[in-house]
Amino acid sequence: MENEYKSPVKKLIDFFKKSRDQWKEKAIKSKYEIKIHKHKIKFLKMGKESLKSKNKRLEEEKKELQEKLKILQSKKNETDGYLKKKVKKTPRKK
Repeated sequence: MENEYKSPVKKLIDFFKKSRDQWKEKAIKSKYEIKIHKHKIKFLKMGKESLKSKNKRLEEEKKELQEKLKILQSKKNETDGYLKKKVKKTPRKK
C-alpha cells in the first residue's frame, strides 16, 4: 500500500498542488460572489421597503383626493341644479 499511484511522485505532487490551488481559488471566488449577492439582497430589500412605504403614502393620498373629488362633484351638481332653477324662473327678454 506504500505506492497506490502508478505515476511518479514528482508528477503527483505537482498535480495535487495544482488541484489544491484551483480549489482554493474556486472557494475564494465563491465567497466573493456570496458576499456580492448578500449585498444585492440587502439593497433590494431596502428598495422594496422604500417602495412599500411610498406606495402606502400614494394610496392614502389617492383616497384623500378621491374624497375631495366626490365632495367637489356634489357641490358642482348642487350648483348646476341651483343655476338650472334660476334660469327657468328668470323670464327671457324678447
